[in-house]
Amino acid sequence: MDASFIPGLLHAAEICDQFCSENAMISHDEILRICRAGEEMTMEKMDHSVIHTAKSHAAREIAAFLRRLVSEGGKV
Repeated sequence: MDASFIPGLLHAAEICDQFCSENAMISHDEILRICRAGEEMTMEKMDHSVIHTAKSHAAREIAAFLRRLVSEGGKV
């Protein structure tokens, strides 16, 4: 891998980490909102939270992949 790509890949990993954190927070806040409102937990009401949890996990995996790509010199 061309060394000039490394800063950009690391920056992309940082953005993915931020996206991961933000979506995890949104998911958590949505669950708290449902609980505090005393609403019944249904799959329909949890859709929003589940979507943001999935986005969070995906961003974490992409960030890890990018860091492995940099650390292994493009051999991933």
